[in-house]
Amino acid sequence: MIRGIGVDLVHVSDIQNWLEIKETHFLRNIFSKSELAEALQNDCAEYLAGRFAVKEAVFKAIIPLIPKSGLDFRKIESSHDVYGAPYVIITEELKHFLLLADVDRIHISLSGDDGLVIAYAIAEKTE
Repeated sequence: MIRGIGVDLVHVSDIQNWLEIKETHFLRNIFSKSELAEALQNDCAEYLAGRFAVKEAVFKAIIPLIPKSGLDFRKIESSHDVYGAPYVIITEELKHFLLLADVDRIHISLSGDDGLVIAYAIAEKTE
């Protein structure tokens, strides 16, 4: 059963601007250490734009189910498999919030073109 959906669209140029002005405090409050390290091995702005879009989409999918949760964006991490398909990394901290939301799976899709990145998330309770 679908418990929530979320979508987010990010301009890669916005992330590039954060990187250019060295907004490191903001970046450290949004991205985990592993995400920031991974970004250095990729197209940094596009990589972080995708990760930010995923965080927003997942947040939007589950936050209505757990008001006043205190969910930290750094706890919403994503990666991709060998085929490039994105997935959410279910950390112990995120698992706690998913249990509160009565969600046991998060499905995501991520796509980008022409300086934009979009992420879509579905929060599911399997029966």
